[in-house]
Amino acid sequence: MHPRSLGILLCFCVVIAFFGCSSDHDSSLPGDEDSETQESQESSELAEILMKTYDLPQQSELETTGTAQDFSYLFETIPVDSRYTHLLNFWMTPMMPPWREALTTPGPLILFSDTFECLVVSALDYPFAARVRFEDGKILLGLSGEVVQVDGDEPQRFVIAEGKGIHATMLAWGEAMRSQTGKVVPDRYADPGLSTLGYWTDNGAYYYYATEEGMNEQETLLAVRDEANEQEIPYGYMQLDSWWYFKENMDSLSPGGLTRWEPRPEMFPEGLEIFQQKLGLPLMFHNRWLAETNDYLDEYEFLQGEGMLLPEGRDLYDHFMENVLHWGGFTYEQDWLVRQFESMPLVRQSLVAGPQWMEAMDVAASDAGLTMQLCMAAAPHVLDSVKRSSPSTVRTSIDYAANVCKACYWPQFHTVNMVAEALGLWPFKDNFQSSEERGEAEALISVLSAGMVGAGDAIGAAHRDILLKTCRTDGLLLKPDSPAVPIDPMFLDHNRPYTTLTWSKREDLGHRWGYLAAYHLSRNHPERDSLDELQENLQYDGKDMGNMFVWPDLVTDWSVDLKRDLGVEDAVVWYDWRAETAQVVENTAQWQPVEGLGDYVFAVICPIFENGLSLIGEPEKFVTLADRRFREITTTEDGFDIDLEGAPGETLRLRVFDTRTNALIPDTSVMISENGTAQVSIRR
Repeated sequence: MHPRSLGILLCFCVVIAFFGCSSDHDSSLPGDEDSETQESQESSELAEILMKTYDLPQQSELETTGTAQDFSYLFETIPVDSRYTHLLNFWMTPMMPPWREALTTPGPLILFSDTFECLVVSALDYPFAARVRFEDGKILLGLSGEVVQVDGDEPQRFVIAEGKGIHATMLAWGEAMRSQTGKVVPDRYADPGLSTLGYWTDNGAYYYYATEEGMNEQETLLAVRDEANEQEIPYGYMQLDSWWYFKENMDSLSPGGLTRWEPRPEMFPEGLEIFQQKLGLPLMFHNRWLAETNDYLDEYEFLQGEGMLLPEGRDLYDHFMENVLHWGGFTYEQDWLVRQFESMPLVRQSLVAGPQWMEAMDVAASDAGLTMQLCMAAAPHVLDSVKRSSPSTVRTSIDYAANVCKACYWPQFHTVNMVAEALGLWPFKDNFQSSEERGEAEALISVLSAGMVGAGDAIGAAHRDILLKTCRTDGLLLKPDSPAVPIDPMFLDHNRPYTTLTWSKREDLGHRWGYLAAYHLSRNHPERDSLDELQENLQYDGKDMGNMFVWPDLVTDWSVDLKRDLGVEDAVVWYDWRAETAQVVENTAQWQPVEGLGDYVFAVICPIFENGLSLIGEPEKFVTLADRRFREITTTEDGFDIDLEGAPGETLRLRVFDTRTNALIPDTSVMISENGTAQVSIRR
């Protein structure tokens, strides 16, 4: 087979964060010695974007092998500069875990150098069929070896971004992808799930396929609500997972496909509409794949798969969305996306079948005014989302399990968050139990994702104090501006705790607050046991997790280089959130080490104002300077005037550090008024 390049090469620049962009670019291919890079570590001031566009091949030109790791057709082979010695791509498996060896996928493929010069490559169109691979110093662009139908009516486009910094270049790549499709990033408070603390019943939650003794599901969940009200835990919605509807082999340990998406009467004797009215909370509804024998066969059209069916067109999805509305729901969660991809040959063999499937769900949800969560998604589903409006969240972590193997979840979650963020989706870590040993760390990771926060504790077990660190007393989440992601040095060999970063940015003040969390995860930690190893093998089929992230044998380096790690060059106040201490730092900072496996350290990086004061914010919350708490901040010669918002009657404390005396000012308390606002003046 002879690769051909029929592409039109377009070159344009992408603005990231608050930086300007020059239009004076050459059109050199990625890896050329004269390609432009910038010096910013936290965010690339500009990145070079290449749009590669190819005519689709003729049917006769395909060399189908039936193997996904092969190419049925090559568009182009692109040489890459030898400085790109490191690789990261993502498995075509549920929640797309990262992998540091070459795979054949639709992307994103991430190549980077020892100094974090970075290339990101992916398909823009036909992501279920298009493929990218790095091999022998070259990027291969083509179609999957399983493709047998060239049924698209538009060219195939690939996006290549080159810049400085891994996270920064990922953002540039995502902006280029979204700019081509008009994708609008959902507001991070777009629906009740993104806005409020939730209660979840999926795998890992206490009431996943379980109830309280002597109670059915409705009674159990109403009891959860009653106890939450008594304990003043402000859940804003409830998620119902796969246990409530009709499936094949319902009495087995592994029930099969959907047969009827209706509540089982023994669980909800009065139906879901009455249950939701009694509950008094909006609901989020889970769904899975369609069984070959189901109650919809006479009314709707289906495509035949291997052990399952796929709805043809939107009609059945319209029916599902009508149910969601009727039952008091706000989000439709489509799970088992990878299983459907793997079990539907047409989705893998055609250019258009996969996008048509996703479009059918999307238009049904959008027309109903609902948002959608993608679950068990692989890269094709996530890449496809740039052409859809209803997906607002995506699961970027495998299923949670309490008290087991945090190295199985946390690094993978934060790495895949880079993809979700770039493409305009809010990541979801999965539920957690606040009562487990690392419940506080789970809550911290959840809220720093800027996505959903979902608890799943048993009645009588929830830790209110932990849950309220994520939200106001009315349940509204207090979030950063963007998901926490690994700092770039995490992608090179190190012996540091696993470190992530996100920000609250205030354009009106020209300042930002950083939230830097680091987790003690090491391969040879003395607390790692056989249960951890069993979980690793079960979740990843025996694959070495050291190929998913840099997993040090032991953590010995607890230092932070502010410029290298955070992109911070000026002096800042380093607020140790757990120790409640503050100090001015320049250049480097030092964590106080924690020894426990999965234990964490957490610092808020606070700017210093011209008056010599540093506003730390609300020390009882993980996100101390959230925009849904601090409406307006005005500096004075010796203090701050602050407008706040919150739940009426809510009392909060504010903390300020004085760099001139090198001491914390006594905390200021304030109560939110009946209209949900408060004003406070703080002076040194």
